[in-house]
Formats: sequence, structure tokens, C-alpha cells
Amino acid sequence: MKDDRSAEWPPLLDKRQIQDMVHGPISLFYPLDRIVDTREFQRLRDLKQLGVTHLVYPCSTHSRFVHSLGTYWLAFKFVENLKRDTSLNISGQDHLCVSLAALCHDLGHGPFSHLFDGVFRDASRAPKYTHESLSIRLLRRIVNDKEIRDTLEQYLGKGEDFEMNMTFTEELISSQKFVRARYFMKKLELNR
Repeated sequence: MKDDRSAEWPPLLDKRQIQDMVHGPISLFYPLDRIVDTREFQRLRDLKQLGVTHLVYPCSTHSRFVHSLGTYWLAFKFVENLKRDTSLNISGQDHLCVSLAALCHDLGHGPFSHLFDGVFRDASRAPKYTHESLSIRLLRRIVNDKEIRDTLEQYLGKGEDFEMNMTFTEELISSQKFVRARYFMKKLELNR
């Protein structure tokens, strides 16, 4: 939902350049750079994307951190291209929500990639915990930091607007609730 009082995203002059081996230069736009600097996100540097695959293929040492940056960049560019079709009416807030979801979709992963999911669920006797649900909880924890919330509110609005945009972001991460996210995707399909 577009709040006319919100700043337009992305702020083209406020970005951090990151060099990626696969994607080349990645522009990490404010305030997403603030999220990458958090302890919750930085822990992804130590988690292998491919679990124990490196034991068989020693060069497969891709981290969740690098994967998340690449996923963000692909999602960012995808929505950037879709925005060229003005009939889709994709707002800067939509763009930020999709980019934020892509960046944070793996926050809840533990060690050993998806092997951790089953072991953790079984050990905790909590079938509702998935890496997606933990990603959402960690994202909420990050967003509860006043400084980060204030920066996000510049683009996502305040109060109800902010909560609606965060719900949209969480729907994209969970792929289970998918209310507004499904509407967003349906809108894209209808306008092909």
C-alpha cells in the first residue's frame, strides 16, 4: 500500500557496492545495508549454503550470506524490470518488500542446511518451526531495533502501513499464508 508520505525506494544515491563472484557488482540500497550489518544477518557468513556437500566437493563452500545477497540482487533486478510496465502499478514499497524478503529468506537456517530443519523440529517437538518461520522471527527481531525500524518506516510508512508491508514481506518469506503476496503475483500473471 503506497503511503504518499513515504520516501520513494530505492534511493539511488544511497547504496553500498558489493562485488559478487557470480553476479558482479551488487548495489545494496539503504536501508537494507543496515539489515546486512546486524548480528542476525552476519551469522549467515558461517553457515554453508550446501550443508555438508563440501566434504565431497571441497570447492563448494558457498555461504548463506553470499546466497542471500545474490537472491536479493536477482529479486531486486526482477522487480526493477517489472516496474517498467506501468500497468502493473508496482510501488517502491512493493519493490522494497520483495527485496527485503529475498535478502532475509534464509535468516532462520541452522547449520547443515536443510538437514537441520528436520532434526531441530524433531528434537524440539515443535513441528510449526521451519527455517521460514524462524527467518520471520529473526526479521521481526531485527526490525524491533528502533534505529532499523525508523529507517524502514521512511519507505514503508508508519503504523498500519508499516505492519501491512511487513506482513507482505513475511508472506513472501513463508510462502504459506500468501494473501497479499498471492495478489501481487496474480497481478503480474494477468498483465503478461
